[in-house]
Amino acid sequence: MIKKVCFHRALHKLLALVSLISGSAMPVCAQTPLKREIIVGSNFDSFNFAGPAQALSLAYRADINPQFTLELDGYGYSRFGSGAGRGGLSLTYSPTRRTSATVGGSAGPSNPVAARGESFAEINHGIDVSEKGLIRGVEVDYRQGWLWFQNSQVAVFSPGVIFYMPGDCMLLVRVYQSRTDWKSLQSANWTTGASARLIVPLSAHLTGDVFYANGAENLTFADQVGRFSARTYGGGARYRIGPHEIGTHIYYQNRTLGQTQTTVSLGYAYRF
Repeated sequence: MIKKVCFHRALHKLLALVSLISGSAMPVCAQTPLKREIIVGSNFDSFNFAGPAQALSLAYRADINPQFTLELDGYGYSRFGSGAGRGGLSLTYSPTRRTSATVGGSAGPSNPVAARGESFAEINHGIDVSEKGLIRGVEVDYRQGWLWFQNSQVAVFSPGVIFYMPGDCMLLVRVYQSRTDWKSLQSANWTTGASARLIVPLSAHLTGDVFYANGAENLTFADQVGRFSARTYGGGARYRIGPHEIGTHIYYQNRTLGQTQTTVSLGYAYRF
């Protein structure tokens, strides 16, 4: 899996952004029905230096009330001949329609391929810019996370900006700065990365997107920790009809030392 987060987190973020755009003209006192989501995701990886790998994710997200949302999720990995799994939860507080803060974490048995634990905190705020310009609105956010592996601990500092454009188009830009502390070393290793995703509605039900990342923007797996750098290209589409949504994406990653990775992701979401 190439992305920083599993498919269901990215899918939920896109759904939330669309909801923010469509609801920006609603009065503050309007009552929004409580929502629930079930999201299933899978990734299939192939490498030019190792055997194939798979990842599965399942999440349930529910509004507790208009201000609080709870998410329960689980992950399963099969990578380089080893298996791993984690379960987690997160809580989001939204004091206003344009501001939210999230804290969460996950944990699982120690393993050689994936993080055995993760915790994170994120805050974001949306701002209106113009009704007729190229940039209609901006959402700024900051995310800080910590991951624990068998032989290292990683801290990730990640500010991001989302630009809302005409036609419900969106541009997501994020920068990553990570610090890796190895148990066997006295010094830390710093790496940087950046990513961008352009989202374009193609019809009333179909949305497409393209993605590019450079550096070390993904730290989910042990083989991507440390002096890791890559260029990642990708894209995909999501189709929504009623409460159902399906999506597929493909990513190609060109790593250092001539290594390559190709990932195909599939996802399904049901909202009720």
